[in-house]
Amino acid sequence: MKIFDMRLRPPFKSIAEGMFQNSGRELFEPEVFAPRFGMRIAESAKQRSMELCIQEMDEAGICAGAVLIRKSTAMKNEDLEELTRSYPKRFVGIAGIDPHEGKAALDEIDTFVHKGICRGVLFETGFCRPPLYADDKILSVFYEKCEAENIPVFISFGGFVAPDLSYTDPMIVERIALAFPKLKLIVAHGGWPFVSAICHVAFNREHVYLAPDLYTMNVPGNREYLDAANYLIPEKFMFGTAYPCVDMRQATAYYKQWGLRAEVMQAVMFDNAVRVLNLSDKDIAFS
Repeated sequence: MKIFDMRLRPPFKSIAEGMFQNSGRELFEPEVFAPRFGMRIAESAKQRSMELCIQEMDEAGICAGAVLIRKSTAMKNEDLEELTRSYPKRFVGIAGIDPHEGKAALDEIDTFVHKGICRGVLFETGFCRPPLYADDKILSVFYEKCEAENIPVFISFGGFVAPDLSYTDPMIVERIALAFPKLKLIVAHGGWPFVSAICHVAFNREHVYLAPDLYTMNVPGNREYLDAANYLIPEKFMFGTAYPCVDMRQATAYYKQWGLRAEVMQAVMFDNAVRVLNLSDKDIAFS
């Protein structure tokens, strides 16, 4: 079975430096956070080793993955481009964009997507300084551009990526989808913990997709995600590990035994991501 990881950040240059930066709360320290999900931190993450990371990807059966740049922890899109060139067909770049940077941020989309090798952009509005709701009017110009130019947009939406739960209200995604009906919108972290509601949004809005990654793993609400992947939105649900937060090998093993029906497994683990990101064998290895 082919596997594509919709959310990982390998230990490469500034990406490694920002892998485990957090709010300073003990809960988010790696060795404390992972066990909350019944998971562990991989040795490659502990050692910040690219060699081990590639080895662990192979052991997990992950042929490639999307690398989402978190600007709030000083990760650099330039390093992302170098990563994808240094490890051909293993990583797909998703450029981090800070909407507070205005025209410069719009230019980054042109630089790293149109003129570069990235295949989408990421907004982490809850981590902006100051934080923003994902449907704030400041983002309209970015959504308009990405909709017009068919650029997939990831938003980190759910889990612990905002000051409070109001930033994770599924109605925010609903409003974005209504305002920009042709925008490809991938909800990274899957809108957890508002699982049933965000699954409804993905079911009801044509271009909204879910990639809950570790928020499927041993948490309240994971049964609702499973039902959605199996029946309601099997064409819109995508596997992700959220590495380095958890070991990729554990994550793939979890999904394989989670309860996905055989007829949806390949779509969830690979096909949906490839279709949404419009990937070909020029971008990743398909075997």
